[in-house]
Amino acid sequence: MFMSLYTNKTKSILTEQRFLKLISILEQKQEAHRKRFQNLILLGKNQESGRAKCQEIKIVYHFVGKISI
Repeated sequence: MFMSLYTNKTKSILTEQRFLKLISILEQKQEAHRKRFQNLILLGKNQESGRAKCQEIKIVYHFVGKISI
């Protein structure tokens, strides 16, 4: 998305002001998604066993709770 906006700016499809506004909106949305993602998945500690790396991930569904597999 950033590259698309930048390409449109360099082709003079977007003005500098509009480009900066759209980039700001895009960054705000990304930050909101990042925060939402952090609230959805609980991550355990990284564990290394030789060459393999493992990390426990717990997913908690809203209105359902923790599901054991």
